[in-house]
Amino acid sequence: MSAIKKLQGDYDLVMVGRRHVEMSLRDEEMAVFMEHPELGVIGDMLSSLDFCDGMMNVLVMQESRGLGCGAFRSDSARVS
Repeated sequence: MSAIKKLQGDYDLVMVGRRHVEMSLRDEEMAVFMEHPELGVIGDMLSSLDFCDGMMNVLVMQESRGLGCGAFRSDSARVS
């Protein structure tokens, strides 16, 4: 956390990743303090008023799973 706090004010946009797995014990303990659990632990910390007065733009990328080849094609785009 101290390494992240050292970056405070140096960037306009921060991109963080969020796992798509069950919460670990540590995550469950941190959830009590989180305002926006959908952002994940780090995303929530960066978006809080305690960090850059809440003026940090945070982009959270969440891992997807279970998508196979062609999963984003519409029915009209599929070749028969």
